[in-house]
Amino acid sequence: MFSYRESDPAPSPVLIVDDRWEDNFLLQRLLRVAKIRNPVITAGGGSEAIDLLEHCLRDGRPALPCLIYVDLNMPDKNGFDVLQWVRENSALNGVAVV
Repeated sequence: MFSYRESDPAPSPVLIVDDRWEDNFLLQRLLRVAKIRNPVITAGGGSEAIDLLEHCLRDGRPALPCLIYVDLNMPDKNGFDVLQWVRENSALNGVAVV
C-alpha cells in the first residue's frame, strides 16, 4: 500500500489524528525513518478529522488518505467516533484505520 516509485503519481496521504502533539510528532518521525514517502496530514482531534475528511470528500483536496491513524482517547469526538463516521461513509471503504 505504501510503495512508491518516482514515476508514480503522488501517493495518497496518511492522516494522523491525535490531540497530543508529542504523539503526533513521534509518529511522523517514525514514518520518515521507515522511508514512507506518503505525505502526512494531521488533525488535532476527532471533530477536526471529520471536518478534514468531509472536505476531502467534497472538494477532493487534499486527497483521501490511504491510512488513518487515530488516537482512541481524545476529548470531544474520540477515536471510536471517528471510526464509526468513517465506516458509515461508503466513499471511505478502502481506507485503512489503525
